[in-house]
Amino acid sequence: MNVRTVLHQFRQMSVSDFAEKAMVRVLARFIYVDAMKCMALTMQTVDQSILSGEVSYDGKFLTESECLYFAGRNVTGLKADEIRQNFSKGDRCYAFIKEQEIASYGWYSTSTTELPNGHMLSFDRSYVYMYGGYTRGAYRGQGLHGKGMASALKFYHERGYKGLVSMVDSRNYESLRSIYRVGYRIFGRIYVFQIRNKCFVWRSPGSRKYGFVVTKPE
Repeated sequence: MNVRTVLHQFRQMSVSDFAEKAMVRVLARFIYVDAMKCMALTMQTVDQSILSGEVSYDGKFLTESECLYFAGRNVTGLKADEIRQNFSKGDRCYAFIKEQEIASYGWYSTSTTELPNGHMLSFDRSYVYMYGGYTRGAYRGQGLHGKGMASALKFYHERGYKGLVSMVDSRNYESLRSIYRVGYRIFGRIYVFQIRNKCFVWRSPGSRKYGFVVTKPE
């Protein structure tokens, strides 16, 4: 991905992001609202320099016992009960390790996944859903999150999957900048509104093409 492409993407997202943030802020004064951008990463769009670049870390998919070990060392976001639940439904955790310390990790799912707001997301099973990415403070600024996603993409592509899909809060500009650098493409939006005890979900036509459906658990 060249500089011209990145600058073009930032220009394209700036106006729409500003308008979206203003709209969500106004709505949030009266009702609960989640505004999420849906995106996909494929071997055709991923930044090849990230995919081929060298990393001075041990990158691999962790076993359940390894995840539990790091959870025991109080790595942010890794909790024993959630780890067991994730592995029980076939999710996998890709991480970078250095000197027996976890530097960065992210989760990958091929089945219906619970979102941070408690709703459930289903998607086209020819893709893998990426979620829960985290890089420890001491290791930030090295692009490990993007390198981890690129490595996981290559792994799943070699096993017949079309690519990765994910969602990011439309107000999380830091994450949005990161995913653009890696090569993700926005394909739709999903809004979740909750008014009193009723929940409403709106999804754009683009999100439907990837089978994105958000439902409230019973």
